Amino acid sequence: MKVLFVCLGNICRSPMLDGWVRAQIAADPSLSWLQVDSAGFERTHVGEAPDPRAIRIAGEHGIDLSDLRARQIGDVDFDRFDLLLFADASTLSAGLRKAGPRHHARMHRVMEWLDLVPFDLADPWYGDFDDFRTCWARVEQAGPLLLERLRAARQADAVPAA
Repeated sequence: MKVLFVCLGNICRSPMLDGWVRAQIAADPSLSWLQVDSAGFERTHVGEAPDPRAIRIAGEHGIDLSDLRARQIGDVDFDRFDLLLFADASTLSAGLRKAGPRHHARMHRVMEWLDLVPFDLADPWYGDFDDFRTCWARVEQAGPLLLERLRAARQADAVPAA
């Protein structure tokens, strides 16, 4: 199963989600069926490493994000991935407009898909390091639920639904 995490610039929220899940895959061979990636809507940061604050907070939790590079979401991503999980309502809305109706069933706001309120994963980029701590805490809250939901979908041999 292939999952794409999407935020605005692909330097904060989506690489944090991507990195957290990659670390779980690396630590648990039973997750080898899962592939993840991340992307953003803006092309401003394409080719850049995640924000240094994102790298730092992940590193404090034993996860290295420094090898990730920002990229812009492309049309091919809507066909390549089984599930596209967006950081907030605005990125989901942009994704729905870009993708076209045949892909909509596989596109969700990540926190809403996991029933975690608030449904938006707040963008820490505009804040300080404490905002990155808060974002990371939400990623760690969402991560186990995400893996559980993906495992259930795999066992049912189905694309994860809302």
